[in-house]
Amino acid sequence: MYRGEVKLFGLVVVAACAPSHVKYVPADDFAQHMNDAAAVRGMFGDIVAIGGLWFGDAGCAKQFEQPRDDVPPDQLDALARCLAGLHLQASPRTDELGDVIVLTYPPGIEVEARVIKDPQLGLQLTWIGYSSRRSIDTAPTITSDALEALRVSGDRNGPIEPAAAATLVRDPTPTSHGEYSWLRVCIDATGAVTLADPFETTSPGAAAAFSAAARAWTFKPFTIDGRAVPACSMKQLVYPAGQGPRAEILPLPPPPSKSHKPAIVLVGNSQAARQHEATRTAGSMRLEPSAESQFPLRRHEASASFLLCVDDSGAVESTLTLDSTSEPNLDHQLMAAMHAWRFAPYVVNDEAEPVCRTVSFVFNRRKRT
Repeated sequence: MYRGEVKLFGLVVVAACAPSHVKYVPADDFAQHMNDAAAVRGMFGDIVAIGGLWFGDAGCAKQFEQPRDDVPPDQLDALARCLAGLHLQASPRTDELGDVIVLTYPPGIEVEARVIKDPQLGLQLTWIGYSSRRSIDTAPTITSDALEALRVSGDRNGPIEPAAAATLVRDPTPTSHGEYSWLRVCIDATGAVTLADPFETTSPGAAAAFSAAARAWTFKPFTIDGRAVPACSMKQLVYPAGQGPRAEILPLPPPPSKSHKPAIVLVGNSQAARQHEATRTAGSMRLEPSAESQFPLRRHEASASFLLCVDDSGAVESTLTLDSTSEPNLDHQLMAAMHAWRFAPYVVNDEAEPVCRTVSFVFNRRKRT
């Protein structure tokens, strides 16, 4: 695991490769609030967005099924009643974003809710919709167990072709002794696999091997009220089986790149991510803090993690906060520093590709000497 250490006027910054995944609101507590319409209505702020939802109630489906950037104020009472009627439950899965909670409800739907605990306003729900949804998706996201219940052929971890398996390097890390990838697997109304796109992987080779294996799976159709519908599910595939992370943390969809190619998102503590860090050609971990952030931390220790994305030329094209320091000035300073980094192009099969990985920071307050 690579590390860099930087002194910030009495602070020591340790940049490591694995995120902290701190949750701001316990999922079980939030799920309990979601079953009461009045409690749900009290969590709505100025903006509430929907990222696709399935409702058994025809009126709720007509009004709130489709994605919307902002629900009008005069419809929020109805939305609260509709959400309370879903009987949402906390999922054992968590999310890569620290302020997002994963929930499930019958008949096997999986959604994410973006929620924070405001000191003055309490719980604030700003977004709810199908988990790991991309803008082009229209099918509901279902749980991994719901998809497994439909399986006709194939193994949930493959099977991987022997030749492909031989190329996968078992990379000992604190969380895994194998290769793994997160795939978004979609089936049509007949149960045929139409999509098996990697969202995050320990290596490009693992992503290709797992994607090829998943495309050979077959399933029975997913049905709602007796009607077969297309559906998608997030699947974590591991080789060797049983050697992946114990906790399932849903990754973000690969962000768009100006190179017009899907970015390869590397697991932050993988060998491939460490190798990418070693290709840095410009930029520094040594920061010069602005006056307002010389002593930003109110706590003895804090952490932050970001998704760093690099285009096919090796230039940083985006950074996204996964877990904040809770100090906006310091978050902005860290992102500005990362935008000054540059890397050698990330080459896969003789072609330069955009790549993303997690960069994390842990801050420990120390006395100045």
